[in-house]
Amino acid sequence: MNAAKITELEIIDTPYFDARDFDGLIADSLRVRELGYTGKAAIHPLQIQHINEIFQPDEAELYRARRIVATAQENEGNAYLLDGTLIGTPLIKAAQRLLDKYDQINR
Repeated sequence: MNAAKITELEIIDTPYFDARDFDGLIADSLRVRELGYTGKAAIHPLQIQHINEIFQPDEAELYRARRIVATAQENEGNAYLLDGTLIGTPLIKAAQRLLDKYDQINR
């Protein structure tokens, strides 16, 4: 997982094979998200909505990422403090990746 994160690769989990067990799919998706996976393969179109809901960022994560990216632009990419946290290149890139991924899912 660490190697994939360092190289900015997505870590996709295997599908949940019971196509109609949405509670099981959601529980399994939450479990692998906690482990660091960034997505999950689907075997049926009905699973996609549930998977996307689990793996897309919530409003608080989006708000923070937008603030990080906007403030980075104002500071011309230099390190800065945001709410008492030092923000530098790794956090700026992570925030931009999160926003890009969200935009891809929600096209």
